[in-house]
Amino acid sequence: MPAIEVRPLRPGQEGVWLGLNISRTAVAASLPDITRRLRCHGADERAFLLAFDGERCVGRLEGVFLTPRLYLLREVHAADDPGACDIQNALCGYLRPSFAKDGITVLTWDTETSRALNDALARSGFEVAKRKVFVERRLEGYRSPHSDPFAYRPLSLVGRRRFVRVMAEASEGDPFEDDADRDVEREFQDLVDHAGRSFDPSWWQIATLEDEAVGVVLPQTYPERPDEGTLFYVGVRPAFRGRGYGRVLHAAGLAFLSRHGVTKYMGSTDERNAPMIAVFRTNGCARTGTQLFLRARSD
Repeated sequence: MPAIEVRPLRPGQEGVWLGLNISRTAVAASLPDITRRLRCHGADERAFLLAFDGERCVGRLEGVFLTPRLYLLREVHAADDPGACDIQNALCGYLRPSFAKDGITVLTWDTETSRALNDALARSGFEVAKRKVFVERRLEGYRSPHSDPFAYRPLSLVGRRRFVRVMAEASEGDPFEDDADRDVEREFQDLVDHAGRSFDPSWWQIATLEDEAVGVVLPQTYPERPDEGTLFYVGVRPAFRGRGYGRVLHAAGLAFLSRHGVTKYMGSTDERNAPMIAVFRTNGCARTGTQLFLRARSD
């Protein structure tokens, strides 16, 4: 097969996108649906890509920037089965140089249906940096089963500078974070960006004990699904660890979501984080899957 040329999808080309031979594992879409997704997520030209063999469209790729440095890869689809690997490699390879330069992490799922996509990323110079366990639980009428000694003070009251400082202290010694060139202010802004229009500074809380900060819990709903929520972060400062406070803060976050009309919780943690996985289990969360976090090699 001749060299594949990759081009960003332009408004007005939605018909070309939909005209590809859709396989059983491809993401089904209608013209209004792809037009809406392009309008919502297509500001960065790397979100929607088309692959061409000459002037014949032979493949497509779709991703969503959850934050400026976090990219959920939804689909890599090749219409030409004999040349599928070449097409997938071209689409993923198009992303690699800029993703390596900009420090963008790609998210995919560790499932059978995502195997071809993950293989294409591996062939194109992406490596798994970590894996995250995902859990869920229903929240109708949820109340914390634990004795809670804390008072809670929101970000809106304590201010961003103090909140970020406490959050940074609560994450000290985390073996699952890259501490070498860590920028906690940037990480905090990434969370704000991820929350989007659902961000409410009165929701994110510092837990205090006799006026001393113990940890943080960040309840959050999703912009598109206000009845579903998560905890962006739960952390305890080093001096207060080993007392079971993590499960108390996690349960307090779940109860907060429930009081605000959230009926379904979805959470995640690094696959190696046994203490947090134990917290999930203690607070009645069931494992639902594993997500891969991949980074592009710079060579």
